[in-house]
Amino acid sequence: MSTGETPPPPYGQQPPPWPAPGQQPYGQQPPAWPGQPGYGQQPPAYGYPPLQPYRPKHPRSVLALVLGLVSVCGAFACLVPILASPFAWYIGAKACREIDREPGRWSGRGEAKAGMVLGIVGTVLMVLAILALAAALTIALVLQSTTY
Repeated sequence: MSTGETPPPPYGQQPPPWPAPGQQPYGQQPPAWPGQPGYGQQPPAYGYPPLQPYRPKHPRSVLALVLGLVSVCGAFACLVPILASPFAWYIGAKACREIDREPGRWSGRGEAKAGMVLGIVGTVLMVLAILALAAALTIALVLQSTTY
C-alpha cells in the first residue's frame, strides 16, 4: 500500500458505492488531458515558434555551389573544369557578403559558403597541378638538354 492507494475496507464491510455514470466522485472536476488547459484557461506559452517569412535563396548562392562542385569533381575526370574554381570562390564570397548585408532578404548562405569552400579547394588543386606541370616540364627540359 505504499503507492498512495486507500486501504480496502475491513472484512465484512461493503466498499463505498461507485458514482453514477457521468458523475465525478466527491464533486471533483473532470481531469483534463495531459498537456491540455482546463476550460477557460489560456494555453501555456510553449510549442512551435512563430513561422518566419519565406526568404528566397540568393541567386548566386546556388551558382557558386554548382561551380564549386563541377570544378572539384571535374578535376578528377579531366583538368579542364578546375578552371572554374576561382570563379566559384569569388561568386560564393560575394554572395555570402550580400546575404550577410541583408539577412532578412536572402537565404542560402550555406550553399554560398559551400561553393566558396569548394572554390578554395579547387583553386589550391589547380595551383598544385600547375606547379606539378611546371616541375615536370622543367625536369623534362633539363634531362633533354643534358642527354646528347
